[in-house]
Amino acid sequence: MILYRRKNIKINFKHLRTTNYIEQIRNIRKKILYTHLPTNLCFYKEDFLSATHHFGIFIDNELVSILTLIKNFYIYNTKLPSYQLRGMATKTEFQRKNIGKSLLQKSLNYINLRTNTSLVWCHARKNVFNFYIKNEFKKQGSLFYIKNIGLHYTMYFDCRLLKKQS
Repeated sequence: MILYRRKNIKINFKHLRTTNYIEQIRNIRKKILYTHLPTNLCFYKEDFLSATHHFGIFIDNELVSILTLIKNFYIYNTKLPSYQLRGMATKTEFQRKNIGKSLLQKSLNYINLRTNTSLVWCHARKNVFNFYIKNEFKKQGSLFYIKNIGLHYTMYFDCRLLKKQS
């Protein structure tokens, strides 16, 4: 799906097939999220599960922004069908251009229309907390530390709000 064209630049949102894109996804995870950490952190055990969804934004056929949605219970409410957002990253030179926002919104709409999920949740790094707030995620619980990565908040987006708008 072409999001928009600007000055002959083509920007596309794609639902990524794991087998075709996993190497690129992991390379972006390593470069942006796990720069000085062991490479094995870029490998999520759920990457190849059929219920896992990978999404990306391409600019002129270059994958520049990614996120993964993993079917996983929300720790604060295990009864609601939920997806965990992991590995959201945008290449440095494309940050602060609303590409991540567009990727997040398109991915939430995709998962909302095709699954019965109620919530999408994440462990958001403290330095991107405001990004999620601006995208209508809510904070739950206290700030906590993930070893070698840093301070995080548990945050969630209520997909039932999207269903009411449809």
